[in-house]
Amino acid sequence: MTRYLLRYVLPALAGLLFQPALAQEGEVRATNGAWQVICVPGTENCAIQQIGKSPQGEEALLVRIRKVNGRNEQGETFPAVAEILAPLGVFLPGALRVQIDGGEIRATGFAFCLAEGCLAQDSMSDAFIADLKKGNTAKVLLIFPGRGEIAINISLSGFTKSFNSIQPVTARRQ
Repeated sequence: MTRYLLRYVLPALAGLLFQPALAQEGEVRATNGAWQVICVPGTENCAIQQIGKSPQGEEALLVRIRKVNGRNEQGETFPAVAEILAPLGVFLPGALRVQIDGGEIRATGFAFCLAEGCLAQDSMSDAFIADLKKGNTAKVLLIFPGRGEIAINISLSGFTKSFNSIQPVTARRQ
């Protein structure tokens, strides 16, 4: 399933989700703490998002989370997908790592790069979502050649209310 997502679904989603990368696409339906609920106009196709800022206060990356009714190659279900668009120049083999409140570091690779940045996407387990709901801050750790590792803080204020307010995205068959 992961290979399928990377090969077929991501390129299609990337065109829809990140045009331009950090612009407000769609309709903002609510803001809860640091999270926005953003929807395709006229639909219930919604996601939650936050723009992470660098230690210097600059917009550095986009975190977008969608509920899905996903199933991996082993038949295990997952309730959500995280899409993170990082700036160009990130060290791709270094992967993207996420740490919640100083806990375990979880890593995922980058799928591909666009003119706007490099996209990482990964399924989210119920346990990871529960950690986000009870956490205060998630750090997205990126490596930049010549600059080393940079931590982008993502506030989890309002995450639970925003996440609970959206419905799973339904895929259309053609």
